[in-house]
Amino acid sequence: MTTPDTSFVRLTALADLGRLLAMFMQLPTQKLAEALSHGLVQDDLHSIMAELAVNADEISLLDDIKGKNSSDLWHALRQEYTRLFTHPDNPAIYSCEYLFRYSDSSHNCVEHLPLLHINPAAIDASEAYRRANFQPAASHESADHISSELEFAAYLLCQTARGEIEGEALTAWQKAAANFYKIHLSRWGSDFFTACSQNAKGAVYQAVGDWGKIFCQEYEVVVG
Repeated sequence: MTTPDTSFVRLTALADLGRLLAMFMQLPTQKLAEALSHGLVQDDLHSIMAELAVNADEISLLDDIKGKNSSDLWHALRQEYTRLFTHPDNPAIYSCEYLFRYSDSSHNCVEHLPLLHINPAAIDASEAYRRANFQPAASHESADHISSELEFAAYLLCQTARGEIEGEALTAWQKAAANFYKIHLSRWGSDFFTACSQNAKGAVYQAVGDWGKIFCQEYEVVVG
């Protein structure tokens, strides 16, 4: 078991990364494309990686797409997102924990898949959100959707940071963050983002996959 590193700067930087990833895990908006075009996302990423002591030279922070036409970028992002996650016939990657964990690379259900009308991952995640009085932005998605789990993880990190300010040694929020990671993100988060990097055709979601793997690695360090 690792020793948790719960410094305020580290916690808040990781929370910012989780929220940013959650935005890319929902259907991209024109506002997101404009932020990429203007370099706002990239500026945030440079700050986040510096605060996490991650060597930004080893990953893409998408500096090369600054200045690109935001409308063209928006359409390309939505097309790639659809191909990867929401294609009606054959998405490249399942974006919900339950389906991702219990399907093979061809999206065929494996033998030990529980009954499809019972989604234990979504049930447990939904209960965790309820206990924390948390409402995901993508409320139309299943509770075990990657964007919702990332948002909640970021929320737990922010609450843990508040406990750090108040001088608490180990807050209930930190325990909740560790428990949520153990039950959910540790079982699929890193694999999901690896699949994202491998299946993406464009530079943006290849980079998002790399950021996501960093998030999962750093989250484990933080929660212990």
